[in-house]
Amino acid sequence: MGAAIMAAKHVPGTRIYDANKAMHQAGEVLLLRAQAAEQIRTDVHIIDVLRLVYGIVMVNEHASDPDGVNRMLDLVIAGIRTKPSGD
Repeated sequence: MGAAIMAAKHVPGTRIYDANKAMHQAGEVLLLRAQAAEQIRTDVHIIDVLRLVYGIVMVNEHASDPDGVNRMLDLVIAGIRTKPSGD
């Protein structure tokens, strides 16, 4: 993500700010629902999830392995789950 976009997400009134806020709010609802269903650890916060996903995307932006993102997301999801998924 470009520096201008990253800066704009902190400026109220910009479209990126509104989109970022909506993403946080929607993610929080989903995370709380998963935690209430005892599928996700209760010590996980939405900012943790968003930072992890952002980091994975950044690391794999120019990677030659197209499946790297999926493997890394699988690892993160396994790490925040309360119990094995049985997959």
